[in-house]
Amino acid sequence: MFVPVKTVGSVYFTGCTTCTNRCCEGGKFSLAPLVLEDFERVYKNFEIFFGFVDGSLKAIMVLNRGSTDVCKYLENGICTIYENRPPACKLYPISPYYDEIYVDSGCDGISSSGEFLVSPEKINPNFMDERLDNFSSKLQNTYDWLDTIKYDLDYVDNIMGINLLKYVGSLDDKYIKMHLNSMLI
Repeated sequence: MFVPVKTVGSVYFTGCTTCTNRCCEGGKFSLAPLVLEDFERVYKNFEIFFGFVDGSLKAIMVLNRGSTDVCKYLENGICTIYENRPPACKLYPISPYYDEIYVDSGCDGISSSGEFLVSPEKINPNFMDERLDNFSSKLQNTYDWLDTIKYDLDYVDNIMGINLLKYVGSLDDKYIKMHLNSMLI
C-alpha cells in the first residue's frame, strides 16, 4: 500500500535480493501511470494506453497482462533493460503524487535500516530521477493534454479491471505517435 512519506518519516531500503514479493513478476504491478515526458522513455519497450482510474483519465503503461504474467524483460530473475527501465521501475518503491512522495509500505526492501531512501525533506540521489523535478507541473500538463483527446478514445482491452483505450482521432501529435507506435511492439 502506498503511503505518504510525510506520515512514515525516514525510509530505508535493503534492496531486492531478499524479496519474496517480486514486483516484476505480475500480480503486484501490471500497469503504471505516465506523464507525457515518460512517453519518450517507454514507448519502444512498453505499450502506452489511456484509461479511467478513479474517474480520471490517465496515461498508462502496460508492464504485464495480469496476475500470472511477468514483465517480458525479466529473464532468470534479472531485468534485461535495467539501464533503460521505465520511471515506475526506476523509482520503486517510491512514487510521486503531485507535490508528495509516497512509498510502498508493502515492499520487502523497506526497512528501518539499510540505505537511506527518502524522508519528507530529501530523496537519496541514487534513487532520484528527473521525473520528480516539477512533477506537479508535469502531471497538470498531462491532464490538460489528456483533456484534448478524451473524446477520441476507443476500447482495446481490460487489465486488472481497468479498460485500456487507444486514440482513434486525427490529431497529429508526437505523443499520439509514440502511443500508436507503442502498440506495434
